[in-house]
Amino acid sequence: LNKCDIGDHKVEKYCKKNNIPILLSIPLDKEIAVAYSKGIPISLPTSLIAFSGQNNVQAPQP
Repeated sequence: LNKCDIGDHKVEKYCKKNNIPILLSIPLDKEIAVAYSKGIPISLPTSLIAFSGQNNVQAPQP
């Protein structure tokens, strides 16, 4: 789920109501957007912390 930390959360509510798992939630973050636009995978500790706090999966340890 992209830009999970903005908006009215209708997608999350729909998924929960229909038993659709959200495997990954990506916060709106300039660092993530810049890296993505350059084709660089995100592996910085700050990004891992942001991802791990909002997901149903655990981030790998740096």
